[in-house]
This record gives sequence, structure tokens and C-alpha cells, in this order.
Amino acid sequence: MGESIRLSVVGMDDDGNKYPVQVTWSSNDPEIASIDEEGVLVALAKGTTEISYRYEDLERSVEIYVESKPVDRIDLSVHTWEELLLVEGASVTIQAETYGTMGVGASVPVRAKVDFTIEDPAVATIEDKFLEGVMWHVTIRGEAEGTTNLVITSPQAPEELELRVRIRVRAYDQPAAEWQTDALAAGFFTNCALAAGKAYCWGEGIFGGLGNGRDEISAVPVPVAGEHVFVQIGTRESHVCALDDENRTWCWGNNFAGALGTPQSVLGYSNVPVEVASAPPFAKLRVGNNRACGLTSEGKAYCWGLNSHGQLGIGTTSDEQPEPTAVVGDHVFVDIVFGGNVTCGLDVQGKIWCWGERTSALGLGEDIPHVNPAPVQLDVPTTFKSITAGYFHVCALDVDGDLWCWGNGEYGQLGIPVSFDLYFPTKIEIDHTFVAIYAGGRHTCGIDQDGAAWCWGANESGQLGVGDSLSSTHPRAVMGDLTFAELALGSSTTCGRTTEGYTYCWGDGSAGRRGDGTSSHAYYPMPVTAPTTEDGGEP
Repeated sequence: MGESIRLSVVGMDDDGNKYPVQVTWSSNDPEIASIDEEGVLVALAKGTTEISYRYEDLERSVEIYVESKPVDRIDLSVHTWEELLLVEGASVTIQAETYGTMGVGASVPVRAKVDFTIEDPAVATIEDKFLEGVMWHVTIRGEAEGTTNLVITSPQAPEELELRVRIRVRAYDQPAAEWQTDALAAGFFTNCALAAGKAYCWGEGIFGGLGNGRDEISAVPVPVAGEHVFVQIGTRESHVCALDDENRTWCWGNNFAGALGTPQSVLGYSNVPVEVASAPPFAKLRVGNNRACGLTSEGKAYCWGLNSHGQLGIGTTSDEQPEPTAVVGDHVFVDIVFGGNVTCGLDVQGKIWCWGERTSALGLGEDIPHVNPAPVQLDVPTTFKSITAGYFHVCALDVDGDLWCWGNGEYGQLGIPVSFDLYFPTKIEIDHTFVAIYAGGRHTCGIDQDGAAWCWGANESGQLGVGDSLSSTHPRAVMGDLTFAELALGSSTTCGRTTEGYTYCWGDGSAGRRGDGTSSHAYYPMPVTAPTTEDGGEP
């Protein structure tokens, strides 16, 4: 029981020569043993049945007796102590693998019959299930708001071996969006947007990250203090920087290691924008954790803030570098992205350079110095048009539209079916072509040619926006049939702006990070609340 074998039929001509014969197969009891059109017989349950084969008008059958192999363990792709969350109309696939003890104490995978039962089919149903090798794949669909249990048993296992997964289905209710913005930035604590040159932020106000003169949480967007006209904005961890219409740089929030462009001993944090007075005029501004970089119109990079692992690329290391300092080398960069203690730049020729701490996200292998304070070119047989970085992984699109990733893959954020690190840029085989790619703390998203968003990686808070709480190693479509122009990924929150400018966030809602006035998680895109006069002015 649980095993498979391929059957075949041969004919014999008048001279005694054998030749293969194509026959039609059938099973008298497919619950005991099934057989497909290729003749693959699968033993499913203990018992006796007949397998028939037919060639033209000739039909024969053979009796099959199936014995069962004992199952002593069933492993699931979800934890039984965690609640599986689903949204009405959304489906999710989980896996179950059976094991039996063979020989002396050796537990090995065995092919076995497994029963999957939903206790309340009004809440959730089993949409599909199939056995592939020794692995069962079961697709569950959320039907209506409520809770129920998925019960997993096997007739080949002891009666006491019963697994139960709690399923909670939430209602699907996506209100119409009202707030139109021009740019987005998502961080680990704070999210921000630009609308008609005005900056608005929401979420955790610790260290003054909202920039509104207060250190309080706001679950709805509030205007950043001052009469600034901003054209770019960025955030990552606990500070925000923005570029105004005169190419001046302003920052607010936590000034750890001089991230605001001022020595930390002089300014611990600021809840209103302060100018980085020593910064040259920038054409592009990028913000990382406790550091930032700007690009001049000539593509020269200047960075400031935390430099303990050489992540500023200025040729030295230091705990603090508050003054914007030129990245070493004659590079002409078109973009800069930040990992945890790794920074990478894309140059005008489509080459990628990285610097900082020796981790897999550096993309230079394991046999390198622990600290790399100057840019090193990655050895990749192609050129690139865009790059993005999460906390411990980096992804890029090459000129042909192919996706390359490297770094930590523990949660599936690299888009490969195994959860290990890639120490060199690796081409990812996926069934999608993206025009834009974005990385968050432990997840990745892309926008395809039609403006549809696809996400993969960690999903414990719903940051993939696919209607459930399961992580994924492959791209899954974001719910809602929205057409996106831009995405911004934080740690466990994702925000998006449609082609009409309407603004949505989903995922972790703690401390008001989603901006809709609540602190709950959302498992699909939900509109960000438009600022009102009570919040400090219309957008």
C-alpha cells in the first residue's frame, strides 16, 4: 500500500515476435488501487480489486491485492499549533507527507492513503487534492467567515494519530480607495507618501519618525511639519529622508550613528525635518537602516550614517559618519539599495557593485573578508536595469527581464523551492516577466506588464496580500484585481499605488502601519485613509 508500479502489455505475432500494445486501463475499485492511462498503478488502500486492460475487442483483467504499510508520522507544511488564516474566496495549498518505520528504527517517507476532512464545510472546503510521489497536496478554499478544523488521518496509521489544523476565514471587504498619492515609502516602523509635494507619514511615531512634531503613533496619515515641497521620500528602519524641489535633503526620526546628517551627540532624534546641510544637491535619494545615500546628477554617490561594517562604501569603517561622504571609485551609479549591513549600487553600464558585511546578500561568496568597505563588482554574465534589496536578500532584473536573486532564502523570498542562502547572483526560474521588482524585510514582490502585483516570501502578517497567512517560495497574485504603478515593502507591511494613484497597504497593521485607522493585519490590499483637516490638512 502506498507504492506504485507501471504496467505494460505486449503482444505476439504469428512468428513469436513480441511487440508493445497500447491498451486502455481501468480499475474496478479505484479507492483500493488506481491506474492512469499510462499504466501507472497506485496502491491506495488495503483490499482486493481487479485491474482491467482492453485492446480493441479483447479485454482481460488481473486481480490485485493491496497490503498496507504502517504509517507512524504525518508531517504538514503548516504548524498544527498555528491558526491558518484565509479570506473568503481565497484558496491555499498545504502539503502532507507520510512516514513509516522500516528496519530498525528508520523512519522513511512512504506512499500512503491520507484522509482530509473539513469539520464545517460552510466555512471552508477542500477544493482539490492529489498525491505526488509520497506528498499529498491539498487546496483549501475559504467559503464564509468563521472557524473550523481540518482533520488529517490515515487508515494506515494508529487511531490516535490525528492532526488538526485550526482554520479561520475572514470576510472579504475591500472598500473603495479615496487617497491619491504621487510616491510611496515603506519602512519597518513608519510608512510615508507624497501628495502634491506634501509628505505624509503614519505608523510608529517613536523617535519622531512621523515628522509631525510629535512622538506618538498615528494609524492614519499625518502631514510632515513645514512648508516643504518634496519630490522624493524614503525610509527603511527608524528614520525618514526626503528630497525637496531645490535638491536639498531633509531627514527626521532616529539619528542613530548620524543618520540625520548631524552627530548623534548633538542630536538624538528629531520629530521634524532637519536639513542635511553638508549634502550636495542630489538628483536621487535612497534611505537604508541608520544610513542614507544620495546620487548627484552625474551619478556620484555620497553616503552617511552607520558604517560599522563598511556599508557606506567610503573605504573605511566607523561607528558614525554624519557627513555625506563620496563612495570610493569613479563609479557612475543610477541606483543604490540597502540590505541590513550590505549596500549595492547599479552603475550606468548595468553592472552591480556591493560593499559592507560579509553575508550571502553581498553576492561575493563566502571566501571574502568580513568587512568590505569599498565597492566590489559582482561576477554576473549579464547586465541589469533595476535592483532592490530586503534586509538579508537582493534581487535584480536584467536587461532581458529575467530575475536574479541572492542572499538569505529562509522564508522563500528568493523565489526558489528550498530555504537556503545563495551566495552568488542566481537566475530565478519563474513563470512571470516583471517590469519592476521590490524587496522588503523577508518578502519580495514584482509588477508584471499588465500592472498586476505578485509576491512571495514571508507572510505571517499577510504581507503578500494573497488572502492567507502562508509563506510562499513562488510568486502568488495579490488579491483585488488592482493595477499597480508602484509598490513599497516594509518589514511585514506592503503598500501599493495604482496607476490612478490610489493608495493601499496590507500586512502588519500594528501601531497603525497600514494607515486605515486600525491596528489589525490585512491579508489583501486595503485603502489608506485620506488625511482630513482634523489631521492637519487635505492632501
